[in-house]
This record gives sequence, C-alpha cells and structure tokens, in this order.
Amino acid sequence: MTQANPASSSVHTTMHIHSAEDLLKALRIPDQAVITSVLRAVAADPDGALRFGRHEGRDVVDELMALYRETPASSTRAAFGHTLMAFDDPRVLDFVCEEFTGATHGPVILAMAARLAELPVDERREVLEPVLLDPQRPTHVRAAANLLADCIDLAPSQALRVALVADARLEPPQLTEATAEAWLRELAGPYPDRAKSALASQGPRAAAELLRQWEHLGGDLRRWALQWACQCGAEGAVDRVRALVRDARDEATLRVALECARTMPRDVVEERELQRLYQHDSADIRAAALGAGTDELDWRARMDAEPEGHVRRAILGRLERSLSERHVELLAHALHDPDWRVRSAAGRMLVSLGDMALGPLRGVFLDDDEDARAAAGRALMELGEQQWIEANLPD
Repeated sequence: MTQANPASSSVHTTMHIHSAEDLLKALRIPDQAVITSVLRAVAADPDGALRFGRHEGRDVVDELMALYRETPASSTRAAFGHTLMAFDDPRVLDFVCEEFTGATHGPVILAMAARLAELPVDERREVLEPVLLDPQRPTHVRAAANLLADCIDLAPSQALRVALVADARLEPPQLTEATAEAWLRELAGPYPDRAKSALASQGPRAAAELLRQWEHLGGDLRRWALQWACQCGAEGAVDRVRALVRDARDEATLRVALECARTMPRDVVEERELQRLYQHDSADIRAAALGAGTDELDWRARMDAEPEGHVRRAILGRLERSLSERHVELLAHALHDPDWRVRSAAGRMLVSLGDMALGPLRGVFLDDDEDARAAAGRALMELGEQQWIEANLPD
C-alpha cells in the first residue's frame, strides 16, 4: 500500500506501507493529514489492509477499534469509526453493538445503524430498544426507529415512538386507556407536533379518551386537547367546556373554553355564567366571553364603558352574528370610536346593512369628528354615494 501524504503546504511526501507494522504505526502518527490519508486508503481497500496480517497480535481492525475507544470525541475519532464500517468482519458487528449507544457523530451513528440491520431481530432489539425512547439523542432514535419498524410485538411506548419517528409511514397505536400513558409521554416529549398530528387523525374517540386524561395533561396540552375535542365533536367536550367556564383555574384555558363555546349550540353555556365574565379583570376574558354569548344586552352602555379596543371589537363581532336594522344607530355611534379597527368594523357592518344605514352614515359624515367623518365617507363610497359626498364636502 502506497499512500500520498500532504506533509506540508507545498511539499508532498510518499508513505510506503509494506507490512502490518507499517500500517499500524501510520495510524498512530501524530499528524492529522497523514491519518486522514491512510484512513482513506484503508476504506478504499479494506481487504487489502487485512491482508497485511497482524503485528504483535493486532491487525488493522483491532487497531481501529482501539483507536476509536482511546480517542476523545472528535472528527478523528469519527473517522476511525467510519473506516471500521468498511470491513465485512464479525468483530466490527460486535464492536457496533457495544459502541452504538455511545456514538456521538451523526454519520458514524447512521453507518453503525446500517451494520446493525445485519443482526437477527431479537439481537437488534436488544441493542436498539434502550435508545429508542431517549429524549437526548435524536439521531440514535431515528436510526433505532427505522431498524425496529418491522417488529410486530413492540410495547405500546416503543410502537408509538417507532410510528412517529421512522421514515416509513406507519400506523401508530390507537389512543385507548391501555395506551394512554405512552401517548401522554409522547405529547409531552421531544416530538409533540408529530404526536399531535398522528393523534388528530384518530378522530373523536381518541379525542374523548384524551379528555378523560385531563388531570394528567399540562396547560398547553389541555388547551390543545379541548380545541381538538370541540372541533371533532368528541364525547365529553361540551361538559368540559361548561365546567371550565364555571371554574377554570387559569385564564388561558378559560379563554380557550369560551372560544370553543362560541362554536357550539346556543345553550352550551348559560348566559348567567357569562355575565360574571363580562366584568372580568382580563380584557381577553371579557372579549372571549362576549364572543361566546348570544343574548341581547345594552350594547351602547357596554361600548361606552369598555376601555379596551379589542373588547369593543368583540362586542361588534357578537352583534354581527344577528345584525339587523336595530343596530344601525349603535354602529353609527361606533364610527366615533378612538380605535381605528373598531371604526373599520362598524363601517363594514353598516355597508352590509345597505340603504337602511344611509341616513346615519350621512349624519356622521357631516360631523366635526374627522376620524368618524372619514370612516363614514368610506362606507358611503362603498354604497355608491359618491355624488352625495361631493355635494356635501365641507367648504
């Protein structure tokens, strides 16, 4: 074996390897360029490297395994490991079984995984199952999942992780009381988005089971579970929304419950429960409660008393669900709101009412409030009143 070595930036030397002693010494020369060059030659002709035989009881495979284990984590250590994978030798497979879980270099992990595929299923599982659920080693986990994808008797936690992570499209276990612990671990684990996507495809029965696990869910997961259960009409969703509106422990979950209630039948949440929330200290809760209600209230008084613009917009949103002529005066009044978004929403709603809104809009256009006049003008233009506007422009 003859190997070119860039020994300096401008001078090239040639290293001649004639024996196992030469090869093993070359692998330990304290020069990265030499080592890299030798490893490249060995990987290109592993059988040729083995034909040099042994020196003091060790051949090239023994030496590479020893170097891998002696060398701290680095690109050099990775190069030793990667070169070993080129050898079709039973010692290499034993080495992989011992070192796979501790490997830290991505390409080496994947190369080792390719060799592990040579093992019988039972032996493969013995090596891979300990890393399959490890939250700190994603490359190991993916490799393990791909190599365990053909196993049919995995535990629920293992089968679920394989289905979520493997490259192949696999069906995860159904969420049931028996598999709930595994699902909860994944929903709170390193692959929550994959777990949610897989779970959402299982439909209302799975959503109902997730709601039954409510006490085991964290805050963010509770809110996601509630939204999903309400969207798919899962059993228990209505009762959960009612209970939360009555006595939610945190504002974020209460807000989601109110938003869900808005999409449900009218009698899901009683108006008397919402009345209490209309006065809530949180503007977000007030807005969500207003969105969930259906009864007619003194909207003018509420608009005037509400300090937050987005809550006033929520009031208009509630009106819009049953918009009629009786709301024209209130909407015209809202054109004077200090929040341009409120004025814009009121103007859009007045336009949707058509001719019945013309009188109030013209009145606002003649007002001294410039912002209100501008909002009314835009609405009148949309209603085709350009000629009237031109005739009534201020001098």
